[in-house]
Amino acid sequence: MDRVFDIGIDLQTREGYAVVQPGITLTELKSQVSQKGWTYMPDPTELSCFLGATLATNATGARSFLWGPTRAHVRELEVVLATGDIVHLRRHQIHAAADGTLTLPTIDGRAHTFHVPFRKGPTTKNSAGYYLEPGFDAVDLFIGQEGTLGVITRVEVRLVQTPPGSFSGIVFFPDDSAAREWVQTIKTRSRARRSAGGSTLQATAIEYMDAHSLDLLRTSAATATRGAPLPSHAQAAIYFEQTIGAGQNEDALLEDWLKSIEAKGLSADNCWIAQDPRTQAQLQEWRHQIPVQINERLRRKGLPKIGTDLAVPDAAFPDLWAFYQKALIEWGGDYAIFGHIGDNHLHINFMPESPEGVSRARAIHLSMAREAVRLGGTVSAEHGIGKTKHALLEVQLGPQGIAAMRQVKKEFDPNGILSPGNIFPV
Repeated sequence: MDRVFDIGIDLQTREGYAVVQPGITLTELKSQVSQKGWTYMPDPTELSCFLGATLATNATGARSFLWGPTRAHVRELEVVLATGDIVHLRRHQIHAAADGTLTLPTIDGRAHTFHVPFRKGPTTKNSAGYYLEPGFDAVDLFIGQEGTLGVITRVEVRLVQTPPGSFSGIVFFPDDSAAREWVQTIKTRSRARRSAGGSTLQATAIEYMDAHSLDLLRTSAATATRGAPLPSHAQAAIYFEQTIGAGQNEDALLEDWLKSIEAKGLSADNCWIAQDPRTQAQLQEWRHQIPVQINERLRRKGLPKIGTDLAVPDAAFPDLWAFYQKALIEWGGDYAIFGHIGDNHLHINFMPESPEGVSRARAIHLSMAREAVRLGGTVSAEHGIGKTKHALLEVQLGPQGIAAMRQVKKEFDPNGILSPGNIFPV
């Protein structure tokens, strides 16, 4: 299931596209489209994952700050329903009716009609349960459904022309407060850039690393490949990316970034800047080493990974951050925080030392999830619910919401043969 059928350009929209099977890895997809001058923008941390897995959870990653989640990059799906019927779903062609009915034509000329409830979700990116926004596009229902409503066998993704250039960097800060203040400045200026006459600065990705994450990286082989030690004073770091558009001057863009850093009282000595592809790849690998190191540490102990996937709207992030700090003092054990701060979407990874610690970590995770939902956010911004996070979905939806989504599952899969245990307990 890893074939590439076509890579081309839509002459009407001028978008690039690739038609592939879902068993292709992101690494292979990105490699093949790059040879044609295109880029597939979604950038989940684990590039060895299958494209189909990112569709299943509506994965996001570092570049979602500018480019949005996987859902925004899917143009067409071929789906096999639980009946064995095959449907082709083209974006903008099939929508749920005002009364909640959704009619899907099969390739042999018949049709299936389903009855689904609408439900407004959080305004953040969200992978907790089914996409049931009023009048939803049929394509969107099958993105993030974790294999429970149908089997995706073919997908057409949207591509963008590879930009003329790019650069990335790591900025080291003496404390969390300074890092978060700078991030807010970058977010504001990047959003202004999207309207005419805005700043030249435009972040593609904004990623956060706390002091515990940096401690993990100080012993990582990936850090050694950078050829420079981490600053001893660093208590937080921000990774950023900027693409260089046609007609833009790289030196001027980079100077704009450095001025924004100096405005916070930091010198360029507090930065690592990568302007060539090889060094940019090193920075990405360095950043990706954080979850690798955490996973390896827990594997040696034989303990499960417990990490948050919460996100909230911009205005609520300071309150959620304050709750995190209070809860982590209560936790008292090892942890690391990293992730997509541009989307107010951080991963707090607990590192317990015993099975008892695992239970405590899960309880604190649940309290953090309740707070995120209270603040208008989501319990899962990109990882989905799977077979182990059913309690989180109940926090998000409540009993009535769970019952409504179970009804959707029953409509599409009355015999429960598709991914049993995903999203809902069997």
